[in-house]
Amino acid sequence: MKILTKEEEQEHYNETLQGGIGGGIAGLGLGALGVYGAAARFPAFRSLTIPLRAFLITSSGTFAGKLDFPD
Repeated sequence: MKILTKEEEQEHYNETLQGGIGGGIAGLGLGALGVYGAAARFPAFRSLTIPLRAFLITSSGTFAGKLDFPD
């Protein structure tokens, strides 16, 4: 097992944070676009409550934030 230096640990933390924030923002955007598109296309989706729609948007952001998007 490799022992990390403080600099390596900080670099890893910064990259992890940057990737998570970028993925989360991208997921929120795609989730909002998906909910908007589904509401425009499907009448049954329009009957969903606003809290459920908000959950669908935020859960897609959370999921995308946990994925690994290499540069």
